[in-house]
Amino acid sequence: MLKELHLQQVGPAAHFDVAFADRLNIFTGDNGLGKSFLLDIAWWVMTTNWAEQPAYPQRVRGENPQITAVVSNKKNIREYQSHFDFSEQQWRNLQMPPLLKEVVIYVRVDGSFSIFDPARQRDIPFDFNPNTLWNGLKSKDKVICNGLIQDWVTWQNQPNKYPFELFSNVIKKLAPHPSEWIEVGETTRVSIEDVRDIPTVNLPYGNVPVTQTSAGMKRILGLAYLLVWTWYEHKKASELRQQKPVNQIVLLIDEIESHLHPRWQRVILPAILSVVTELQPRMKIQALVTTHSPLILASLEPNFHEQEDKLFLFKLQDREVSLDEVPWSKQGDIVGWLTSDIFGLKQARSKEAEIAIEAAEAWMRDDDMNTFPENLRIPTQIHQELQRVLPGHDPFWPRWIVRVSASQTLLTSGLTYKQSSWKQSGTIRARVRFNPSRCKVRVMPAGFENKKSKTKASFTPSVNSKDITTKFQEYFTQIKDPRVERTRYHLLTDIITIAILAVIAGASGWEDIEEYGISKQEWLKTFLQLPFGIPSPDTFRRVFERINPKEFEQCFRQWVQSLVEKLGVEVVAIDGKTHRGSYDRESKLKALHTVSAWSSEHRLVLGQTKVSSKSNEITAIPALLDILDISGCIITIDAMGTQKLIAEKIIAANADYILSLKDNHPTLHQQVKNWFEAAQSIGFKDIDIGISQRIEKGHHRIEKRTVYTVPVSQIPGLYQLDLWGGLKTIVMVVRSIQHWNKTTHEVQFYITSLINDANKIASAIRQHWGIENSVHWTLDVTFHEDECRIRSLHSPQNFALLRRIALNALERESSFRRSIRQKSRRAAMNDHYMLSVLAAALSNSVPLP
Repeated sequence: MLKELHLQQVGPAAHFDVAFADRLNIFTGDNGLGKSFLLDIAWWVMTTNWAEQPAYPQRVRGENPQITAVVSNKKNIREYQSHFDFSEQQWRNLQMPPLLKEVVIYVRVDGSFSIFDPARQRDIPFDFNPNTLWNGLKSKDKVICNGLIQDWVTWQNQPNKYPFELFSNVIKKLAPHPSEWIEVGETTRVSIEDVRDIPTVNLPYGNVPVTQTSAGMKRILGLAYLLVWTWYEHKKASELRQQKPVNQIVLLIDEIESHLHPRWQRVILPAILSVVTELQPRMKIQALVTTHSPLILASLEPNFHEQEDKLFLFKLQDREVSLDEVPWSKQGDIVGWLTSDIFGLKQARSKEAEIAIEAAEAWMRDDDMNTFPENLRIPTQIHQELQRVLPGHDPFWPRWIVRVSASQTLLTSGLTYKQSSWKQSGTIRARVRFNPSRCKVRVMPAGFENKKSKTKASFTPSVNSKDITTKFQEYFTQIKDPRVERTRYHLLTDIITIAILAVIAGASGWEDIEEYGISKQEWLKTFLQLPFGIPSPDTFRRVFERINPKEFEQCFRQWVQSLVEKLGVEVVAIDGKTHRGSYDRESKLKALHTVSAWSSEHRLVLGQTKVSSKSNEITAIPALLDILDISGCIITIDAMGTQKLIAEKIIAANADYILSLKDNHPTLHQQVKNWFEAAQSIGFKDIDIGISQRIEKGHHRIEKRTVYTVPVSQIPGLYQLDLWGGLKTIVMVVRSIQHWNKTTHEVQFYITSLINDANKIASAIRQHWGIENSVHWTLDVTFHEDECRIRSLHSPQNFALLRRIALNALERESSFRRSIRQKSRRAAMNDHYMLSVLAAALSNSVPLP
């Protein structure tokens, strides 16, 4: 397997450094930047043979052209280097990597192929042009390959149907759709001059000899044949050598979409990945693929695994070529891919349409129109050009019509409507109902009654809503806008503000946020700019997918810190939570797991951090402690966080800890359990014991909690005592719960750095349960966190933070003394109360300890 490739002073750039993924590597970028060149280098370092011409180095004084490759197998990794000898005009010192045990196939854009098979010939690969691929390859009077035509006929007629059945299955899998499977037909003669039997394929429109199929069909058939022939001959050669066949293929494909219709483009690469399993179960593939096609990238969205696949982009900037790995991000369709940073188009339209839309957007932003052609400077001219270059169902029409409706003339579908023609007076309402199939636009004026509803929305704020929201927005201004400049139709502050307000009102998804924005649009206009109305659900999704969650969390913590400038001596409960709905089985994406800190005294979520998919809370908790000022606090953590390093970190921060002790520390847990059992049996005689007892009644339930605390000095030979920084007291909590006529008993143990004060320790342990009852339970029941299916990129983590912002804001509002659910509903229905929630979220009235 090829792991790394480092090029110095060779190719279009001074330096290329690539760390390959184990399965799929996609390379894209403009023409002439080195995609095909990179595949040539990869082929050379794996076979020591150039596919065509050797790579010629750059002539730079003081620089030694060099190619470095890192290859690996299951056990070893080795590095190989080659230097260019200018006197001999060739590359030196590259030997065949002995670790390389894979079959390598190179599919070039001109229809030629190259094969390297370690079981057949290790020094010279087999090179096929279109003619030798179809009619056979010979070397030194020896037949290397019979060719597609002869092998196809032979396989089809021989008693052993294995290669033919495998070939037929591969062809079917490479077809664009099950209804258009390419079926193998009977052989036939095509001319009197050619006595060979020619294979045929049954296409939807009839039977066609393979020699008369299209260029795209021939490329597919050639690739299918080459895969089957290579593997079939490799197994035969392995049998003769009395060795096992390899279990991995390295596939190099240049411009995989070449000659293929879009229906084929969107299935070809996923099909190739699945075809490998037809060759042999558990066969592995490492593919290096170049492409210019957005359909190829769109086809990978359900199949791209970030743990084993990578996307690379060649870029030309300031006359220098660079090759960068690009984080994978689903774009949804080819329009999204074409306008993404990968392809960099401003519009997925014609050049004329792009200019017309840019002029329209500039006019909507009140930009200087003198930079545009003279025929695109006023609305009527722009509208005429848009009619010429855009279809009637183009999605830009609603935005354009909504914006020009604010002027004296409303333009729609080539007709002119005066505002006075409406029976209802007033400005035109910025909500459009657009039916692409009929190419019609309905624009509703403000105050226009909906037939389904007899109510008319209105809002007259009693407080300065703009001041309140502006102050609230200031906490989130440090978040960098992840969108490219040309796609920023909506302000980032507007998007974040609407999302926060909607989640406070109970929104649990992107459609809910949009619906809240539409229903409150007139009110939102009093303090938001909304240049293009309310963003769509896709806009909310794309933005929160890409917002850096660390920046978002930092802004969240700054906001919380403004509410409580110093935590003081209080209890901070830390616990983890799995967001079950964020699990994605198809993409093998684990559910998001976060760790949160909760202030029981102030009833605020203080911070949140994500647990890495390859880690657990043990590594996330220290990261959370690092970003909080915990000086003077009591930190309570469940058993997962009962770790010596975490205890040391808490003590080093001038804080105290109470850590749950369970079976994850079996020796210490059993020792503490045995000691308390023995001490109880003698009634704690002559033992410095602290006892705190509390009885609570309610809802036909009686709970009795007894907390026993004892200094560590009372327990001789405590296991690894010196490794637990600051450990002073051991705690046992006995809970007796009577519910109706059923009684249950529970016993839990804790270790703490607090001195032997039973009442204080009991109170802190009791407050720790608040993170379960007041945070996790509320997030699941009121905000439906566990049911939320948001799971792409950073959106689960960012949406989880939106819920915690909403929870903190609703907890802070105290004028309406009801449950969080009822507060949320009231905020959704009453704009005045929503402002009260925001005002409470800005207040710094929390009493400091």
